[in-house]
Amino acid sequence: MDYELEPTKQQPVIAQTVSLGHNFPPISTQYELRHKNLEGKTFWDLLPQLQEPFAPEEHKNYELGYSKEHQSKIDYVYVPWQAYEDRLNDVVGRGFWLQETVGTWIDESGRPVVRSRLSVLGVVFEANGYAKPRGQWKGSLMEVAEKDALKECCERLTGMGRYFRDQLWTINYVYQNTSDPDQKGEMRRLIGQRKKTSGAAAIRSRQHLKNQRQDSGLLDAMAGDLPKHKPVSQPKPKPQPQQPQQAKQDNVVSLSLIKGSHPEHNKIVKTVRSITGHKPDVIVNWCKQYGNASLPSELSPELAYQLLISLVAGWLQDAKGLSSEVALKTLKTKISYLTQNQGINYLESVAIALDELQQLDPKEVIQGGNN
Repeated sequence: MDYELEPTKQQPVIAQTVSLGHNFPPISTQYELRHKNLEGKTFWDLLPQLQEPFAPEEHKNYELGYSKEHQSKIDYVYVPWQAYEDRLNDVVGRGFWLQETVGTWIDESGRPVVRSRLSVLGVVFEANGYAKPRGQWKGSLMEVAEKDALKECCERLTGMGRYFRDQLWTINYVYQNTSDPDQKGEMRRLIGQRKKTSGAAAIRSRQHLKNQRQDSGLLDAMAGDLPKHKPVSQPKPKPQPQQPQQAKQDNVVSLSLIKGSHPEHNKIVKTVRSITGHKPDVIVNWCKQYGNASLPSELSPELAYQLLISLVAGWLQDAKGLSSEVALKTLKTKISYLTQNQGINYLESVAIALDELQQLDPKEVIQGGNN
């Protein structure tokens, strides 16, 4: 076909058809490779420092999207590109590393792709950067691609930031090491996102599953793997426990309901039992002794609450080494926070409090049980 015969005909948009490949030839920079920094250290000497996790306060997060696996929205934890650049400057030294753009092209979606080359003390690696702005980025697409290429080169050449591939480890690392209470609370929220059978959302979903078996025995209701830590002794509840304070009326389970069929009790007890390590026969004996029942579902909400308190308080004494007084105070403080500030009912709050208290060491529990 003679294209000169149709000079005014509109041509197809290239980005929607094929890749352009490199738009310009690679850049050849004239420089002398240095194999040692000012301190006389080589790339391999500095590698452990480059691979260390970033400071907890440098971490940020943005909503990644909905996860079918976890049945909830998932956030992604990361550090901005400036942290990578600062790490190179601090560990390697200014002038001893170099990032070069050796090519660019447009991908099939019309966004730029940058091919970048990173040289660190004579060791070189190339990687692509893509223009997919996330978080609070406000730069151009080319800037996004360029900084993404820097982070990709750093990760694949030095291992810097590779731990972000394990997001649960990353979240726990920030949670355990940050001194910012707001960031600690945010990480606690993210931990709850990624636990398939924990947290308020998962507990509520289990309570409202349709066609659930309401006549199943306790062994079926609490079936599952045995806990990793050793079981504790049979709980001994106080004869007249203090009545919990009333929270938001719409969200609180009334503790004055008469004894009846409450299949949701089995579900909550199963969640708690999977952590505390209590065997089914221990719970059966408690139901018979204090509630004249054979299943948690046959207990009134008030007795079910006493049972859950006994299980978790006993676990705190055994697993965290707390006294009975401190364990009970820590647990009730956490429950009070969940019911009054987050509108969670008392029964659910016990299970959620237990889930969160797993993340604290004994000193943290004693000094800040309401965190």
